[in-house]
Amino acid sequence: MTSLRFTTLSLASLIAVAVCAAQPSVRLPATSTVSPGYGLVDSISAKMSRQTLDPVEGLWELTADGAVVAIEREPSTTRKSTATYRITAVSMPDRSVAPGTLMGRAVSTADARKFDSLIYTKSVDGKLQSPAGFIITLSDDDRLSLSHYRQGVRFNLWRMVPYMFRYSVSAIDERPKGTDGMVRLHPRSQKSASSPRHL
Repeated sequence: MTSLRFTTLSLASLIAVAVCAAQPSVRLPATSTVSPGYGLVDSISAKMSRQTLDPVEGLWELTADGAVVAIEREPSTTRKSTATYRITAVSMPDRSVAPGTLMGRAVSTADARKFDSLIYTKSVDGKLQSPAGFIITLSDDDRLSLSHYRQGVRFNLWRMVPYMFRYSVSAIDERPKGTDGMVRLHPRSQKSASSPRHL
């Protein structure tokens, strides 16, 4: 019994270390914060029009529910080779989530079109919680795709039970990855603005 307890504690320690190591190099508070100045889409667009933006920056609409978010580069004095971006709510289907609510952060990677991010996944009384890891991919100038990922150590206690007593159930998700994401609202690229529309 003592040996099994020691083994369990050791595995728990390894899992905790692995989970911490798996987190992207951005940080979020336990619950979301709110910044002023995000109540009007037009004023945000006007502010962005006066700036030189990175390709991922702008106003984006989520394809899943129509929420509008702003992605903006955060000023940094310590990181020179990579950039950190703030993802902020502008207009949400859940009216309890106020404009200006921090939704997540993303950091650039070695791939210029991919960003490692932490994004809140749960809303409780207007506060966002439970950040999870996502890879944001700039699929073209006007579209972003989101792919959720998990990393760490998984320990299956059922492997310690004799084979005849084991029973395993696993979930199946055959929905293609990369179909969830965002469409750019501002600034629209020259490519999309000049594309002809046929009636």
